[in-house]
Amino acid sequence: MKLFMTLTVTGILIWLELFAGNLGLPLGLPLYAALYFAVANGMVYGMVSAGSAGLLLDLLYAREYLAGALTGTAVVALCAAYACRSSRKMPYAPLTCGMLCGLLICLVNWLWIFFSGGVYYGPNPLCMLIFQIVGGGIFMLLFTLTADAVNFRSDLPRFCLRDNRSGGVGDGR
Repeated sequence: MKLFMTLTVTGILIWLELFAGNLGLPLGLPLYAALYFAVANGMVYGMVSAGSAGLLLDLLYAREYLAGALTGTAVVALCAAYACRSSRKMPYAPLTCGMLCGLLICLVNWLWIFFSGGVYYGPNPLCMLIFQIVGGGIFMLLFTLTADAVNFRSDLPRFCLRDNRSGGVGDGR
């Protein structure tokens, strides 16, 4: 079930990333899902999700260098290491992890534009930085709320750790 959910969500977010990228706005949506899967299901699920999404997007956009897989897995690895060391409580953990992921995605895009000589997207760098950071935090929070609810109903591990003192499942009562 973990593999099915990982593949399905990654595929849907790759499609949305293609749609946004064709409009000139590389958001990095599959990386947020890969971050979720790296923390909730294990690092292997997150790395496979980020690597395959980056590789597929690089191939679909016919880029000369297949750097999307490498940079995507590096971003997810850094953010997952931060998330696993944090308290993972709602809403703090998804917000901060999403903001960190958005910052790293923006920095990777800037480096790609600088070294490849590509076209800059957005009105100016500061607006795109703020958009990626704030948008990443909000998207990660909403994605975590939705995916944690689905994982709870499917009896799968979740991103946010739950406090079981309220008489919930698994407290031994």
